[in-house]
Amino acid sequence: MDLVEISIAAAIFTLKLTLFIYIVLFVANIACKREKILRLCIIFNPLVRWGKLPECCAFYFLPFGVP
Repeated sequence: MDLVEISIAAAIFTLKLTLFIYIVLFVANIACKREKILRLCIIFNPLVRWGKLPECCAFYFLPFGVP
């Protein structure tokens, strides 16, 4: 592969990843307003409490997993 093909592939990957992140942030914003959806994030509640974050931040960890 030459440098042009690699650059195009990297740009496409970055655009897809950015789109995914924006979709997750939009859904997380909706989840912060709906308490029923926040029940899905029970796995990450200890992590959120340990980090002293608001409860709705648990939804942000859900699609990406724990690093």
